[in-house]
Amino acid sequence: MESIVAVAGHESTAVKRKMSDTHDESQNDEETVETSSTEPHKTLDDSGITENVPSKPAQETLMKKISLLQQKIIVLTEARDTGIAKDDVHDEIKKLRKELKEEEKFLKKKRDC
Repeated sequence: MESIVAVAGHESTAVKRKMSDTHDESQNDEETVETSSTEPHKTLDDSGITENVPSKPAQETLMKKISLLQQKIIVLTEARDTGIAKDDVHDEIKKLRKELKEEEKFLKKKRDC
């Protein structure tokens, strides 16, 4: 039987090794690793009920693009409202909103498949 030597709250190295050896034996050989592309996302369907939908790389790309479009729209709208934007910003906002709707429809189609 090994003795535990504690000095100022620290165990000796021999005891730590012994503890880690028993810990390693108790672990499973198989490990499951989840990446961000396999983690489920909460979505809100038309009925208002949330369900877990596994995300795919193509969906991740579309979600990032949609997020970027939303950010651009917000920035341009704030610039327009404060008066620091160019005169053609209204047309740019309309174009971005149209593109955003198209990307959201495309993402919905990808999720429904």
